[in-house]
Amino acid sequence: MFASTAELDAHCTHCNGYGCEGCGQQFPFVGQLREHECNGTSKHQQSMQLVNDLIDGIEVSLPLQCGLCSMEYSQSSKLAQHIEKEHPAASVTLHQCNICPRKFASIGATRHHRAFHKTNTVTSGNTKPAALDDPNDCVICLKSFKLDRELLQHLETDHADVSVKLYQCTKCDRKFTTEAKLQKHDYNTHQGRQPQFFCSFCGRLFTKRIGLRDHESTHRGVRRYQCKECNREFSYKSSYDRHMQVVHSDAKQFTCQFCQKCFKRKATLKVHLRLHTGEKPYQCEFCSCRFVDPSSFHRHKQKEHGPPT
Repeated sequence: MFASTAELDAHCTHCNGYGCEGCGQQFPFVGQLREHECNGTSKHQQSMQLVNDLIDGIEVSLPLQCGLCSMEYSQSSKLAQHIEKEHPAASVTLHQCNICPRKFASIGATRHHRAFHKTNTVTSGNTKPAALDDPNDCVICLKSFKLDRELLQHLETDHADVSVKLYQCTKCDRKFTTEAKLQKHDYNTHQGRQPQFFCSFCGRLFTKRIGLRDHESTHRGVRRYQCKECNREFSYKSSYDRHMQVVHSDAKQFTCQFCQKCFKRKATLKVHLRLHTGEKPYQCEFCSCRFVDPSSFHRHKQKEHGPPT
C-alpha cells in the first residue's frame, strides 16, 4: 500500500509482480506464484505458506455482499456496478482503474485488475488492447457474459461492423476471444490432459471442480443455489443459470440470421431456424409425418396413434 498515487506509480515502474524467494523468478499474478514449483530454501517455503494463507482467505470471503441491500456478487467489479446503479446516493468509495473506466469495490481488486494491463505492455512500448477484469466482457461496450460463446454471439450480432481479433483453433473450428482461452481449449481438448476429479461417493469422473462439487451435493441432499426471485433451489449451477436466463431475464441474446427474431435460449433458436431451412428431423415411425421439434412429434403420436403400450 502507498500513501500517494505518485509513490504507487514510482513503484510500478520497477515492480515485476510476485517474486519467488527461492529462484528469483517473477510472476504477474499471485496464483502463478502459488503453482510455481521450486526447490528453493526454507525461506521460500515459509513465504509460500503465507501466499497459500492469503489465497485461502480470499476464497473464503466470497461471495461479495452489498452492505446496503445484501445482494451477493462473485466479482468486485460487479458489486461496484450494482452500487453505482442501485445506490447512486450512497456514500460508498469505489476504486477506478487508472488505465480504463472499470471500477471496483476494493483497492485489492483494483490492483489485481491493473496487473492485466501491465502484462499487456510489450517491450517496444506499444500496448495491446487492454485486457478486462472478466475475460467474458465485451472489449467494445464492456457488457458481461457468462460464457465465451455468448460473447462471440454478441460480437457477431451487435458489433458486426467492428473488426475484433479472434483466435481460431488449428485442430477444430472453435474460435475464442483471447489467446489464453485458445490455449486452455487446446490443452484440455486436444492434448488429453484434462484434470480429473472423482466423486467420493460413487466414483464418477469430472473434468471441472465445480461439476464435482455440485454432483456431490446431490449425494448429500444439498441444493447450493437458490433463486432470490422465486426461492426455487438448484443442485447444479448450470441449471440455476439457465433458470435465471429463461425465467427472470428479458435478455434475448440469440438472433435468427434469416429474420432477426431474438430468443432467450439457443435451443429455441435452433428449432426456429428449421422453419427457414425446412428441416424436420423427427419422423413418426407409424406414418410419414415429420416434425421440427420433439414436443410436436410426441403430441402427434399420442393423438393419432394412441399412448405407447
